[in-house]
Amino acid sequence: MMTFRAGAPGGVAQAAAYTAHLLERTIDPAQQALADYYGRESSLDPERSEGLGSTPRPSPVMAPEVARALGIDASRPLTAAELGNILGGLRADGRAMPGHQRDLRAYRSRADGADAPGERSRIAWIDLTFSAPKSVSVAWMAAATEAERQSIHQAHKDAVQEALGYVEQEVARATFGHGRSGQAEETGRLGFVSIDHFTSRPTVEISRADPTTGVQATEIYSVPVAGDPQLHSHTIVPNLVLTRSGRAMSIDTTRIAGRVHEFGAVYQALLGRNLRRLGMAVELDERTQALRLAAIPEEICQAFSKRTVNGERSAEAWARRHGYSAEAWAGMRPEQRVAMLKAAIKEGRFGKGDDLADRAAWRAQIAELGWQYSGSAVRMGPPAPERSPRQRAEDALAGAAPVLEGMLAQRAVVTGSDLRLAAARGLIAGGMETLEDLSAVTRAMARDGVRQDGQQTALLFRPGASSRPERVRVTTALHRDQEAELIALARTAQAQPDAALAPARLVQAAAARGTPLTNEQLHAAEALGAGNKFAVVIGGAGVGKTTILAPLVEGWSGRGREVWGTALAWRQANALQEAGISGARTLALEPLLDRMQRRPQDFGPRSVVALDELGQIGTRQLLQLLRQQAQLGFKLVAVGDDRQCQAIEAGPTIALLRQALGPEAIPEVLSTVRQATERERAIVGMFRDGRIGEALAAKRAEGQAELVQGGYEAAVRRAAALWGERVAANQQDPRYSVTVSAPTNQDALAVSRAIREVRRASGQLGPDRVTIEASDATGASYPLPLAEGDRVRLFQRTSRAGAGRDTMMGENGSVLTVKEVREGGLLLTTRDGKEGFVPWKGFRDRRSGQIRLAYGDVLTINTAQGITSDEHILAMPAGSRGVTLYAAHVGASRHRVASHIVGSLGAEAREVEDRRPVNAPKLTGQAALDAAWANVERNFGRAPVKDSALALLRRFQDLSQKARDTFQEGMRRRQTRQKADLPETRLVQRARENRQAKTLAPVVRQMSLNLEVQGRAAERLGAAPRPRPRISLEALTLRLVAPQVAEGRMSYSTALDEVMLSAVDDRRVRVLRDYAWNPVHQMHLPKPGGPVHAEPDQDAIARKLDQAIASYDAGGPAALWAPNVLRSTRSHSAHPDHIRRDQGASKGPMAQAPLRRAGERVKRSSAELAANTPRSRAPRRSR
Repeated sequence: MMTFRAGAPGGVAQAAAYTAHLLERTIDPAQQALADYYGRESSLDPERSEGLGSTPRPSPVMAPEVARALGIDASRPLTAAELGNILGGLRADGRAMPGHQRDLRAYRSRADGADAPGERSRIAWIDLTFSAPKSVSVAWMAAATEAERQSIHQAHKDAVQEALGYVEQEVARATFGHGRSGQAEETGRLGFVSIDHFTSRPTVEISRADPTTGVQATEIYSVPVAGDPQLHSHTIVPNLVLTRSGRAMSIDTTRIAGRVHEFGAVYQALLGRNLRRLGMAVELDERTQALRLAAIPEEICQAFSKRTVNGERSAEAWARRHGYSAEAWAGMRPEQRVAMLKAAIKEGRFGKGDDLADRAAWRAQIAELGWQYSGSAVRMGPPAPERSPRQRAEDALAGAAPVLEGMLAQRAVVTGSDLRLAAARGLIAGGMETLEDLSAVTRAMARDGVRQDGQQTALLFRPGASSRPERVRVTTALHRDQEAELIALARTAQAQPDAALAPARLVQAAAARGTPLTNEQLHAAEALGAGNKFAVVIGGAGVGKTTILAPLVEGWSGRGREVWGTALAWRQANALQEAGISGARTLALEPLLDRMQRRPQDFGPRSVVALDELGQIGTRQLLQLLRQQAQLGFKLVAVGDDRQCQAIEAGPTIALLRQALGPEAIPEVLSTVRQATERERAIVGMFRDGRIGEALAAKRAEGQAELVQGGYEAAVRRAAALWGERVAANQQDPRYSVTVSAPTNQDALAVSRAIREVRRASGQLGPDRVTIEASDATGASYPLPLAEGDRVRLFQRTSRAGAGRDTMMGENGSVLTVKEVREGGLLLTTRDGKEGFVPWKGFRDRRSGQIRLAYGDVLTINTAQGITSDEHILAMPAGSRGVTLYAAHVGASRHRVASHIVGSLGAEAREVEDRRPVNAPKLTGQAALDAAWANVERNFGRAPVKDSALALLRRFQDLSQKARDTFQEGMRRRQTRQKADLPETRLVQRARENRQAKTLAPVVRQMSLNLEVQGRAAERLGAAPRPRPRISLEALTLRLVAPQVAEGRMSYSTALDEVMLSAVDDRRVRVLRDYAWNPVHQMHLPKPGGPVHAEPDQDAIARKLDQAIASYDAGGPAALWAPNVLRSTRSHSAHPDHIRRDQGASKGPMAQAPLRRAGERVKRSSAELAANTPRSRAPRRSR
């Protein structure tokens, strides 16, 4: 994988902390020497190696001209001081970086964020970190021979270097024009400095009061332990693109941010190639979509990843090794903990410390795990036969097909970068030889199509839309056809007549149930019960969908019609029983579609299918249901909300239905009735409308939102404690319910374990009877202790043992209570009191054989959609990074009485720091707390919208039409001017001339004023005024730009452009002076700011500029402003090559031109001058 982080130009002192982090020693010096020996790397001499724990080396892919521009000696490693200079925003030698923005530290902007309002830091460098997959790091650690260990390390380093070449090829581009919308691009080169690390060290969050403000804050510190084996390379990329024309430009970081996964996959494909060449078996892990060595088991990889997950426990273990018990560590003041960690890190940074790679400890851990490893991942046998490029592409396509098919199953529109990502992952599985294989695979995708839903389909995109793959949008012909068919079937079904329910009957039925309908609810019920075969209603969270459906179900049933209820998941489908639908006819969507295939006689024109949570249904699933409706003729009604959790599958279903039926045909019910108070209803409305700042401020004012001081474990404990407090406060009401949701399965498991301890302390839970190895729906495994009183969550339909009709105990998402733990399984009870024994095999997944079981005290946010409780807690121990607007709306609307948000201040602070550049001013006290809440608001405010294939194709059509109209308009204007014998317009040259005139105007005005003042002074003294020297704009510009080029403050090409433009202006002035009196000539005179028919000779101008620079080098300003200094422009001695050779200096590549015979005429075109002219000249020595 690859990650990246930016750094601000804070100066060398501000960069000291990150410099020290990069130079930390993570491997024993002897091992480092062996790595240098096997890699044939040059080492620093003892004088230069002071302060180095790890070695920063210039990358071999860095171009020599970039190294010179950065002040880097590419023949040796950098010193600590040189690395500090680069991280401080300077060249390695401490001089200023090239570029016109080199002295800026911050920009003013209107963006809100963690920085000060309206200000953002300039980026000085980027840290691209390439990390080897865990199986590769374990193989490196466990290798029995030094040669194999160093070969694995070299395979990683070679893959990093080649991946950097790919990054440079894609990122080092300078755009010219108006901002980033400019159309002209120029390629360039980047600079790279790499530092290899060998371990990953855990971090711990420590909360303490700010000594100045007293505000409680959470700070993040590294734990000085060896951590886990983890090969990774930090690559520092200074923010400099040196273009081929010599311009120094900045890196467009958006070219990296949108393609991080792609670049990481390319690195892994190259790493897989290198490991295969060593004889190792490489495969693509289906779960993580990453490279994996077949010789390293998955459980071993997980065992060496656990220390980095829990930094708090690592800190306790480190304290125990230094004579402190866990109780003593817990009882320390925060200041004591910080002081101990800082002292230990400082002691071990460059010498022998606790944080060095400890292979002996790792091997002891391997022995504890019982893993019998041969010590080599190399498989003996003959080498694999060499494959042709076509065969490699076919193998990669076979590997990329399931990857891209998975993407297309979730999104109707992907990007060009997604295609490259799928191709790179296919090359991990199929084998990669060169980077050209990546392009060959993507070309084959565009030519032959891809696989979607088990069938081959063509890719649809707009050729030439953008040179940036992350901005190219791609869809498929199948997505287009599915969406078009869905729209057609929806319109047809809506037009089909059906028996309508009278509104008065609905009102009467609702009143009889004791739940009268509001005006909004009645309008929605009328739309669903109208006389057509298909109807849709938008219903927000808590608007009373059961209240709306209940009278409809009663009316349909009263007419002898069978009503079926369905939703994406069983839990949500079973909730429709509250509306009066029979439990035998409530099914999840996939089982319902399967039943329609097997028993079509159960569904006919007199059947009604009610679909809930429409927003979670994808295009393919709804299309299958509409096809069944068209075939069988049942009535279909759908209720959902596009402002809650979105569909996992591809397609914005509700947006497509709005397009099919028209927005006016889909009524909306947005007034919530679930919450008991008007205040709670207003806050839920704020979340739905996206007014996150107002909603969080209201929750904080009510005391219902908190960021817990500390990290993950502290937030987990607080969420469990809050659950216990709310349950205890309402224990007098046995029906009072408190539910909890979390963003991920891992978070839900952690909070559930903490709630188990709270329940055990209150006597609700017995001692643990058995510990099983369980897994969730993603396949992630974990130990699961079980006891009487536990609540467990099912992941599949589960039946009890024994014969009979009613053996079903639960579905995916059902929560049951453990009544007894037996050797062969669990005795469970349902919410309705049904009891049954389920053997262990009843929980096993049919494909993987894993026991699918988890605690049921906490659900994920997606699973919690559809539940209602008195109070609800949204727990985010890992931070709000994975919570969007839709998930936040769901988590904040499950309650009747109150909802709570519990987050981690440490997790939010970590994300804030990750988003801010390194070296940016550190946020402390109240500023840090405000930034954390601003980060929560930013995450909660994200509302990603799934694009549709039809919408994308409409945009393609609009763009093509606009391009056609623009072209035709331009041709009409051009041909009209040609017919009138007028010159063609030249907008680019006119803009350059205007810029040049604007730049030189103040200088010319000042010089004219000076000359006028001198003349008046002479008149006052009685002397005859000297005639004003007549100097052309061209000569003036030459005298102004020559010193800047000589001193390295302006590039040669820029100076040449300025002199050329001044010569053009001189020509225009002469033309106007000589011919403006003639009315015939006035028709053909150039317009002000426009072009001139006859342009000056560029070679002549270049010779004049060379002579002006040479004059300044030889005699300074006095020689440059001497009379007639620029008259002779063709003398042999004026050529810069000869001048520099006469002076005995060697400046730039022009000084290395071959000697010419005396008297030989020198001629060079403007292209040669641009190609052979350096970006800037070295500064002239002070006199």
